[in-house]
Amino acid sequence: MAVQLIKTGARVALGHPLRVHPDKILCDYCDQGYEFHYTPGEEHRVKEWLPKAKAAVNSSHANDHPPSLPLPN
Repeated sequence: MAVQLIKTGARVALGHPLRVHPDKILCDYCDQGYEFHYTPGEEHRVKEWLPKAKAAVNSSHANDHPPSLPLPN
């Protein structure tokens, strides 16, 4: 896989060939953090992937949180 979102603090196998982006992806609802891992071949597209990763985290977490929470801007 060229890119992965891995929950912050999760164990990663030794010899993991992916690079880790220094910025964490945080859920706007609960501040759960994820690390963005990518292959060297995808490095030129990281700026395109980061907004998609943020949207995916917020979309998947929206169903797990009470509807009384305000939606992020």
